[in-house]
Amino acid sequence: MRMIITGGGTGGHIYPALAVAEAFKKSNPTAEILFVGSNRGLEKEIVEKSGLAFIGMEVKGFQKKTPGDILETTVKAAAAVFRAMVLIKRFKPDLVFGTGGYVSGPMVLAGTLSGKFTAI
Repeated sequence: MRMIITGGGTGGHIYPALAVAEAFKKSNPTAEILFVGSNRGLEKEIVEKSGLAFIGMEVKGFQKKTPGDILETTVKAAAAVFRAMVLIKRFKPDLVFGTGGYVSGPMVLAGTLSGKFTAI
């Protein structure tokens, strides 16, 4: 069984994801779990300390409502979905599980578009 867990930005997204990973590993010790988070959030440091494999994605939330910011955020979101599709094709997960945060949207959407089982 292979699983991608995605989420981040705050501990409210990261720690529940780690609890799911821990429970999943406990019930299925041979499971392979990959955590996908943002490059800028707290998740990289926290997840790497837990021993899970981590991949960072470049994502950005809508902060301002200027046309330039909306365009930049939209382009980054589309690129993140594309990168997520490539990652899913390479890792071949059975499940993509999102716990929230900007990074989980593109990853769970890519999982759905790839025909993978997804959960949030």
